[in-house]
Amino acid sequence: MSVSDLCNQFNKTLRVPIEPEKYHEALDEIFNGREEFVASDILEKEETVITRAYQDHQASRKYLAELIKNDISFSLSLFEKLSTSSIQVLIGIFNDKNDTVPLLKEIEYEIQHSDNDEKSHFLLSCILQLLNSFEYRFTDLKWLIRTLCLRFNNNEIRSMGLVIFYQLETKFHSEFEATLLSFIDGLIIEADVEIGDDPLALIINILTELYPAFTTFCSSIILGNDLDRMLQQRAMNRGNDTPFLKSLFKLLIVSCIDETVRNNIATNYLNIIEDAMQSPSFEVYCALILIKTWSFSKLKNVTIHDLTTILVDTFINNSSELESDEFSYAIEGLAYLSLRTSVKLILRHHNFFIPKVIEFVKEKKFQDQNLYGILIILANLGSPPNDPNQMGKNSLRALESYANLQNPNSMNDEDIKDDLSSIKKFNQLYILKSELLCNLKNNLSELSQGSQEQVIRIIYNITRDTENIPKSVQQGYTILILEFLISANKTKKMANLMIRVLALRSLTKILIHTDPKLIFNKFSSLNTLPYLFEMLPSSDFSIQNETHLLNEDYLTTTDQYEALLALTNLASSPYTDGEDMCKVIGGNSKYWNVLETMMLDENPILQRADLELISNLMTHPLSIAVKFFNFENKQSKRNFDILVKLLLLDDIKSQRAVAAIFATIANMVPFVTQELLKQESLIKNAITALKEQANDIELVRRLIMLFYALFELAPEQNSQSFNDFNKIIKLPEINQLNQDLSLLLSQYQQQIRSNDNAAVLMDDGEASNPTTEDIEIIKTILQKINK
Repeated sequence: MSVSDLCNQFNKTLRVPIEPEKYHEALDEIFNGREEFVASDILEKEETVITRAYQDHQASRKYLAELIKNDISFSLSLFEKLSTSSIQVLIGIFNDKNDTVPLLKEIEYEIQHSDNDEKSHFLLSCILQLLNSFEYRFTDLKWLIRTLCLRFNNNEIRSMGLVIFYQLETKFHSEFEATLLSFIDGLIIEADVEIGDDPLALIINILTELYPAFTTFCSSIILGNDLDRMLQQRAMNRGNDTPFLKSLFKLLIVSCIDETVRNNIATNYLNIIEDAMQSPSFEVYCALILIKTWSFSKLKNVTIHDLTTILVDTFINNSSELESDEFSYAIEGLAYLSLRTSVKLILRHHNFFIPKVIEFVKEKKFQDQNLYGILIILANLGSPPNDPNQMGKNSLRALESYANLQNPNSMNDEDIKDDLSSIKKFNQLYILKSELLCNLKNNLSELSQGSQEQVIRIIYNITRDTENIPKSVQQGYTILILEFLISANKTKKMANLMIRVLALRSLTKILIHTDPKLIFNKFSSLNTLPYLFEMLPSSDFSIQNETHLLNEDYLTTTDQYEALLALTNLASSPYTDGEDMCKVIGGNSKYWNVLETMMLDENPILQRADLELISNLMTHPLSIAVKFFNFENKQSKRNFDILVKLLLLDDIKSQRAVAAIFATIANMVPFVTQELLKQESLIKNAITALKEQANDIELVRRLIMLFYALFELAPEQNSQSFNDFNKIIKLPEINQLNQDLSLLLSQYQQQIRSNDNAAVLMDDGEASNPTTEDIEIIKTILQKINK
């Protein structure tokens, strides 16, 4: 059966499986064909046959293996034309390491004799699959080190070669480093006696590519006396050797990852760099080295302003060559310098730089690494000055991903004050008005982790100003934050955790200052609960472990307070989400334990916020009432007793919240009210609170609503409520209540008659005076207790 006929059979629904012999015939057609060029549709069919032969029958798989092993050279050329997923089939037909020896030798031969980049990439992909599938000895693979090093100047070889080197170093650490060192030492000897095809340039190229992954190893080589001497000597005698100097400067730039190397550069290369800076060809390279080593202060004629000018001009002049090294280095240098106040002021007011940046971001012209640098710059320029949430002990290490400078915070100017109006204008004009983040919102998951983190920093900057929050919501910042939090990897790395905190702070700020219905029209507010509770303490909360943000002092009292405020705003929503939120919080023991614990928080501000949240949750009482008013449950009774005691707190706002809890439940759930009428401790403390805080009309209003609901339950003689009411009436404290309410009634009536509008301000800033409704309620209570 031909390849086409077999593929047609695959597309049909067959009751009887296709016999292995049919696969064999199609495979013979494929392996007997030796055409150099095959149409793509035919290749697709051939790959389907090969894959199905590998998967469907043991016999067809064995036959495929024989065909491949009988002519490995042809098999490699065949699979090279197929998709990369077919490599798994090619490697999968081999049984063990020994079985792959002929294949490995053929790959070695073809890599060493091929100048075809695509072919080399395919062959290296096969090597990588072999490394992942079989256990080799290092001697089987050591040839890769020389072969790959000699071809690191090729992009296709370099990217795959670095992955293979990482695998080799992981599996054979000692042998790998010894062999690589021996090869480079040989090149150093060749360079010293000036033989070979520019071995010094090859060494530079190898070290430049290996440095990020093998930093310690590369540093030990570059600091070796012989190589360091040769690099300096050739640089000083360079003549017109522009390619060499550029490659050397690239090496110095990347080697700044290592502190020891940075010191060596600052000590031994400063004259070379200062001299080279006079040439426009080298100035951006030299500027970046000076910045990363922070050694420009040793030069008399180079200032921060000079370096900034060089980098900005390079950025603008190379804006048509976005993939050039010079363009990337300009961005990297500005990512460093934009931490300094003086540079921030320059960049914000530059006529061309920021507009060009915004244009390129919106048009998605930046490669990811450059986009990452640009986002760092934008985040730095929009950061509030001396923001304690980004600086200090738990500060965001803004440049940690770019380099490992010893003390990035020392780069901040102490004698120059940033301009708050300039920051505000920058954020509003270039971030909000340009709708910059809207262009990144749809592909946030495609950005690198570093770029995502910088987006969060920008959002954090914007949300520090409450004036910006409505537009932030309109432009989907809430969704961006939630998507980041969902996908963000919780690690102990400081930068990641600090960025997570900035995301949480941004979320709470938005939720506090926005009507929930404006945010949650496409998704539920319940999605925010895990992140808001992440900011609150709890001994048994699942995330409360050694990496929890509170344990590591990332979160402040303000963070916890704002998380409670955000929850309060969500819970107060009159829509379905508000009720659902109350149900979820009440039904989730981990969430509820947090609120239960914080009722007795030693910080009065947090305690008050917690009580106000519970008061708001009580507006949907069925899910929460059981937590306080199920007197047959020991924990519920304990919570009730705590609430009763909290009625007498010193903090008046906390008292209002507790009184509101009792007033709400008493007026909304009759069977709970019946039980409350039996609780003498509640009645006594409510009377005491009324006497002590009679001048606070908001608290008084809540308390009289409580008494009204309780005493209205005694309509009929001989009912249980009537009997409970009579017991309460006999309490000596009732006389005090009678006196206090009578006095309040007189005062309220007098105020209303005299139209005394002296206002008592509520929490929301609105005036509150006694009302006729208040008077009627007091009259009703007095009638009940004096009847």
